[in-house]
Amino acid sequence: MIRFVQLNARLRAGIGSGKMRKHVLFFIHGMGRHYNTWHEPGLQVLRSVFDDYDGLRGLDFDEIIDPIPVVYDDKIERWRQRMAADFQAFRGGIDWRF
Repeated sequence: MIRFVQLNARLRAGIGSGKMRKHVLFFIHGMGRHYNTWHEPGLQVLRSVFDDYDGLRGLDFDEIIDPIPVVYDDKIERWRQRMAADFQAFRGGIDWRF
């Protein structure tokens, strides 16, 4: 997973170096379980049609585009496990016999 500190370093890598910085392309997934490589099929489609555009023909996709997948399933799963444990403790602490 890309952390914001790493992301900031990647964005600033070209500043003052005399070389052009890459365009950053973020892949942000929706609901459901996604892994670190979930963005690869979409990235392959973009690579395959890159030369179809006159203004991009002859350019190297990987030299000008920096794809960054945003993956946050690990954080949601930790939160879900914590909530399940908290709820279990709550249920165990109440006398449900009324």
